[in-house]
Amino acid sequence: MPRRIWLLLALLTACATHDVHYYNADYWGLVRTPCWGEVRVYGHVVNGIFVILLPGRHDLFGSVTPDGAVIAKGSWNDEQRTVQSNFTGQISSKMFGSTLTGQLQDGRCNPNITLYPRKSAS
Repeated sequence: MPRRIWLLLALLTACATHDVHYYNADYWGLVRTPCWGEVRVYGHVVNGIFVILLPGRHDLFGSVTPDGAVIAKGSWNDEQRTVQSNFTGQISSKMFGSTLTGQLQDGRCNPNITLYPRKSAS
């Protein structure tokens, strides 16, 4: 097959929408922010439901769409005020490593977050 056709097939596969089960995985990564220092962040996707676990038991809950878009929200009280937090991101296709990237917006640090699929022990 000519090289152009392979390239077109790869591009179409990467841009395709999938059943939300396609993104089921545990994700993790290290995040450095002035608010938390360097911390490990975890994310979980099961059947289109997304949870991201932040330091201090501040969890955000949301969903994943068939194209891999991720949206999650959460709120908690800190010493000064109630914090409203939003996470928006994208999970890449398996061809590109199933990496979850996005930005957390809480009015303080607003870090960019990259999480990688966690390999199972089995």
